[in-house]
Amino acid sequence: MKEKEVSDIKKTEYAGVMMVLTAAIVLFAAILHWALKPVTWTLIQYPDATDTQGLFYSIKNDKTGEFVIIDGGWEGNETQVRNVILNNGGIVDHWFITHFHADHVGAFNRIYYEPGNIKIKNIYCPDPDLDMYLEKAEWWDEPQFYTAFKQITDGDKRIKHPKRGEEFNAAGLKVKIFNTFDKTLLDTLNPESQDLLNNTSLVFKLSGKEDSIIYFGDVHNAEMADYLTREFKDDMSATYIQLGHHGNNSLPVEFYESIAPKVAFFDAPEWLMTGGDYNCGWYVFKFDEAGIEHYDYRTGVNIFKFR
Repeated sequence: MKEKEVSDIKKTEYAGVMMVLTAAIVLFAAILHWALKPVTWTLIQYPDATDTQGLFYSIKNDKTGEFVIIDGGWEGNETQVRNVILNNGGIVDHWFITHFHADHVGAFNRIYYEPGNIKIKNIYCPDPDLDMYLEKAEWWDEPQFYTAFKQITDGDKRIKHPKRGEEFNAAGLKVKIFNTFDKTLLDTLNPESQDLLNNTSLVFKLSGKEDSIIYFGDVHNAEMADYLTREFKDDMSATYIQLGHHGNNSLPVEFYESIAPKVAFFDAPEWLMTGGDYNCGWYVFKFDEAGIEHYDYRTGVNIFKFR
């Protein structure tokens, strides 16, 4: 073989090696850029399609696509919840059910029973004693929704009942549980309380690197605020808060102000926010005084970036 031909072959081989090396460097740089990119989440509050109070939030990890839902609202909100899930890939990685009233678990029960193209990986909820639940139920509690939940989910290993004080990860967020149904709840509530079932709500905090949100479900008794302040004082701070009991006859406004949130969410429509028989307006007045932004169903779908 002539010397020139050998030289040309070596040049070709060298060029090939350099191309492969360049491609590897570009790929490594892309992976490193993705790995170092700050994680953000998209937090969304949705009004209920029934034009009444409800509770339906989604949180999506913008980096991994992991998807979280909190509650889901009434049975009449089923279509909206389905569409949100399907528009986000059809998979719910983590579904939190705060408690079992119809305006919180109705849509979940329908979707769980007939999931269609939806896949649910993990479900977190309290576990009230069914006999006590039925015994304590008031007319507004509609216990058939809890009975239905128990029946359709019986034996499902995806159901998890996190304990008070437990911490775990969901979609890259740190989760900490502050309230659930247990002996501590029964010891904390006034024995004469006629609203045990609302106060069985999971209360929990989701934390990113910079932002956090506390969900209070429908917890609203003053002794619950005292308990949370006493037992979880160092955790009672957050960027966002979901107001217990939709912001009507809710936890004491002083308790919410002590959390020092930037934003408060009312899960309530116009008639509940402004009606003379309700006191959401008092919380609005106090939050305005304190410089706390607040959103409700009148502002439609409310979207925030969570860091």
